[in-house]
Amino acid sequence: MSASTARTRRCTCGRARTHWPRRSRTNDDANGLVDSYAFLGDPEITLTKDTTITYDARTAAEAKVTTQRPTERKGGSLTYGRIVDNWILASSRGYGTQVKSIYLGTTPKARRGTFEVVEGWQYGSPAGAKSPYLYSLAFTHEQQVKGRPDHRVRDRDLATIDATYYTPGKAYNYSEYVDVWRPWSINLIPTGDRGTVAAPTRVQHLVTAERDTKVSQMVGHADAMAWPFATLMTSTATAYKAGSRHSESWFKAGLRPGLVTDQATGLKYTPAGRDGNTVWSNFASWSDTEPGHFSRQGFLDLGGTELLADGVSLGKYGYYGQGVWHVPAAATNLELVYDLIRWQRGDYKWESPSTVETRWKWNSSAADAGKPLPLLFPDYDLAVDLNDRAPRIPAFPVSITAESGQWYKPGRFTSARVWTSYDDGTTWNQTPVVNLGTKAVALVNNSKATTFVTLKVELTDSNGKSVTQTLTRFYGIR
Repeated sequence: MSASTARTRRCTCGRARTHWPRRSRTNDDANGLVDSYAFLGDPEITLTKDTTITYDARTAAEAKVTTQRPTERKGGSLTYGRIVDNWILASSRGYGTQVKSIYLGTTPKARRGTFEVVEGWQYGSPAGAKSPYLYSLAFTHEQQVKGRPDHRVRDRDLATIDATYYTPGKAYNYSEYVDVWRPWSINLIPTGDRGTVAAPTRVQHLVTAERDTKVSQMVGHADAMAWPFATLMTSTATAYKAGSRHSESWFKAGLRPGLVTDQATGLKYTPAGRDGNTVWSNFASWSDTEPGHFSRQGFLDLGGTELLADGVSLGKYGYYGQGVWHVPAAATNLELVYDLIRWQRGDYKWESPSTVETRWKWNSSAADAGKPLPLLFPDYDLAVDLNDRAPRIPAFPVSITAESGQWYKPGRFTSARVWTSYDDGTTWNQTPVVNLGTKAVALVNNSKATTFVTLKVELTDSNGKSVTQTLTRFYGIR
């Protein structure tokens, strides 16, 4: 850091006001690339006259991190948040390996509201490690920054997540992000830059374990398109306990439409509802078999919708699970259709499933105005290899359950029927099903399949709500 890093800021005030001045300072290397960041600021200053404030980055102290295991630094971030009188002012800067140092200037303690600065750090196992691991760490300075940050990390103070990365077909390099959430944050706080995971594989994650810090992860499958347009499978933000150990799977067979979680509250977003005599939908994209996982549509995830009233179509919409329809006020039998399609373009790696058609049936009237729709979302569990391939056996078990949001509790299954196709739905075979009430198990004859298995599942619960889901190329056969 050079002597030129002192900066002044002049504040002109016609009347007394409380301000929060702050400065993020970068330093460039010999090639003109940013190689360090410095943060300086003041949580609050009350000004009654024109004032010049000087921030000198030379007074900032370098933040340092030492991990228990051998590591290489992968990236990091620097985030601040200031919350006063229901206003949130926040900003994050993420960076990769080109940034070598982070400096923090000491600040006074905030007297009103919340003031936090969050350091994000990612350290990975050396190249060539037999069992790869990744530290994703967040260190929070609450109400003030002081001293010389020197973080000595021990594995016992973190949470461990043993992650398995499946692929819905061919080997693929996923994009990956690990983020945290503070009680005030309405958006994610990155712990580092975008990473890459060569799947199928297994990686051990070591993450921050604090009561007020939630951790979430996103894993993106983009196929032949650029990574910003990926299907970003996302985990529900969770506050972990120190020393706890967990397992998590990504893109395991059983992919189907799911429900999105509000990361701030932990509640499910409403995917469809009725307002007056209008029914609307805003369906999410794929969910895999890991509880709490969800994704929104990438550019390759097309989702058409249609609503029928007493068997008559009220209109179709072409993309991204959205639609709005006017419906009769009187009690009417409604059927809502959602076609989720994975667009197979170019040298695609995502092979299964290719499409999922979901049809919900229920009776509705104007009395249901202002309520979410009581929809059942099937969920599946099946034993596959890391390429989502199942064995060629005559009685392959596929477990089926149903979930919904906090607005509707599914009843026990009064009916559970399954059909199997080995030619992408041209012909169907009735499949034996064991109905256990809250779960059904289909015994699929995989010995008849050559490449993929397509399933049609029909569920009805004790409240009379039903769903029929057709999953084309649901899983492959090895």
